[in-house]
Amino acid sequence: MKKMLFFVWAAFLSFSLFAQTKTYTYPELSSGAVSITKRPKAGGVKMSADTTFTLYSECTVEMVMYFVDGDGRYNNLFNPNPTGIFLNKKHFQFYCDPEKAFRQSASNFLDIFEFTFLGRHYLCMFNYREDCVGEGCRYRCYNLFDITDPTYPTQTSFSSIYEGSDSFGDFNSDGILDFMRAAPKVPDDLKDKNKEQNYYIMTTYTFENGNTQLLKNSASETFYIWGVGETDGSIFSVYQYDWFFPLKDKEGKEMDPITYFPPYIAFDPREPVLYNSRGVLIEKQRWSLTIGDFTDLEGAQKFCEEMESRKFENVFIMADQYAGKITFQVLYGNFQDKNKAVALKNALKTRFGINAKLRDFKARY
Repeated sequence: MKKMLFFVWAAFLSFSLFAQTKTYTYPELSSGAVSITKRPKAGGVKMSADTTFTLYSECTVEMVMYFVDGDGRYNNLFNPNPTGIFLNKKHFQFYCDPEKAFRQSASNFLDIFEFTFLGRHYLCMFNYREDCVGEGCRYRCYNLFDITDPTYPTQTSFSSIYEGSDSFGDFNSDGILDFMRAAPKVPDDLKDKNKEQNYYIMTTYTFENGNTQLLKNSASETFYIWGVGETDGSIFSVYQYDWFFPLKDKEGKEMDPITYFPPYIAFDPREPVLYNSRGVLIEKQRWSLTIGDFTDLEGAQKFCEEMESRKFENVFIMADQYAGKITFQVLYGNFQDKNKAVALKNALKTRFGINAKLRDFKARY
């Protein structure tokens, strides 16, 4: 009997401690939930040469997807199979980031649905990244279309480890649709600890009139939540944050907001250094190859990491502010000898179908 009472007491104590842990979910952070109205279904299939067209039914706008087989001519990372969608005969390609920097091959969707929110009508589809390696395979690629005006649909895209319609809402309560993305990232001060826990940074974007903007405060600092919890980010407690309203730690105590400063990379390409994906300085030589161009540092770093996971060495980032806006360029190779750079450029084209651009650091600036 005593053993039974002890077991009941221990179970109650364990439940009480668990119940006291403060956690959050995506719906709790939004001022309203989206309403799914339709789920388009694949209907007839038509073939034309090496292209497959799939017609969809039960959708608000005329919807046709296509996939070009290519018979081995394409490469998932640099030159993916042409895929895309026609909405009321307007053509769109698939992407996996708000900047739409790299076309994605998308053929197997996890879900396709229409929803309404704040008086507007949207079409959403998402899939696992088809060009992924390692950590990148945790991401879902979302492609979102505003079809409120069916004659002029607009598009945005993003990646996230979180899956589902709760990615959308009104997180800053301004009456405009937002989306939230979660990306795995361990805080710098914990990189040698808590290796079994799942950390991620969540950021929000607003989507209006075809434009996508990262949400920031009046000081141009990014709103974010650094969470720790379930692998997919569905339930988490707050490690650190700077949000639209106060949040609590896992003990239920209100936390002070902390500004998050991304890793520093120099904004002047005339400086004699390059940076790898981890922010380590590398002495700049004369020649390199440009293989990517991003408007955000995170996208450039993610691309570098993917390249390195495919055994590409000497991948670097350089920030450029002289093209009218700040861009983060991904470079491959770092040579004093032009002939070596040209040989690498030709090899990339022949072996991988990569159209790299020769970069002379001294000639441009």
